[in-house]
Amino acid sequence: MKPLSMKSLALAGALATSGWLSATTLSAAQEVTLKLHQFLPAQANVPAHVLDVWADKVEKESGGRIKVERYAAMALGGPPPQLIDQAHDGVADVVWTVVGYTPGRFPRAEVFELPFMMTNAEATSRAYWDLFDKEMKDTDFREFHIIGTWVHGPGVIHSSKPVKSLDDLKGLKVRVQQSDLWVSLLEAMGANATPMPFGEVYTALKTGLVDAAENNYPSYESSRHFEVAKYFNKTEHSMAPEILLFSKRVWDKLSADEQKAIRAAA
Repeated sequence: MKPLSMKSLALAGALATSGWLSATTLSAAQEVTLKLHQFLPAQANVPAHVLDVWADKVEKESGGRIKVERYAAMALGGPPPQLIDQAHDGVADVVWTVVGYTPGRFPRAEVFELPFMMTNAEATSRAYWDLFDKEMKDTDFREFHIIGTWVHGPGVIHSSKPVKSLDDLKGLKVRVQQSDLWVSLLEAMGANATPMPFGEVYTALKTGLVDAAENNYPSYESSRHFEVAKYFNKTEHSMAPEILLFSKRVWDKLSADEQKAIRAAA
């Protein structure tokens, strides 16, 4: 290899002094770390089959420049209804949550919680995104950058005793999501509705704090609730509108290339 001449070394020194070389090196090495916070155990269906898949694609599409730290089961603290504010206040950069945890905050999205109206999760998820894109993007969700909206499938009531009719629900202590609509729905059916975070359901069923729990079947299976509640009834009650969102402050600080990589992963 031919040694560098004094002229070449002088030029390299001048460029480094001017900041050109150091800036290029820093830019190439720069990494962005995003904290993704959500309320389910890591092995549950949404984290394992949606959020982790999305986060892995973000890291791949960005060429490794973006790292997504995954915090399951409220590992960063607080109850699930605080997730929206955690994104807003900087506790987390990205959150996945259920709209019904903050009743009244996103009122138009709550239409998808109405009972016995929507029975197809795929069609309802498409309608949810269309409504978001046309009506809610610049109003209800203007403080955030939305990555995805969807609903879970028709729910089940899993219980420690058979529920074959509305009469069987009367007086039954039923765990529901922390949502005013869910409480009203179950109480209208005669149950004693008990709002409770998902992570507490297994123990509540096992100890008899509740007799039954409302949820969707995949969550029932992946969280092993069948170990403590052997009966379940598929229902056509309301679906839970869910959302994956960025803090607008964090999103706006990302470079155009970083935003492009995140969009490509969605």
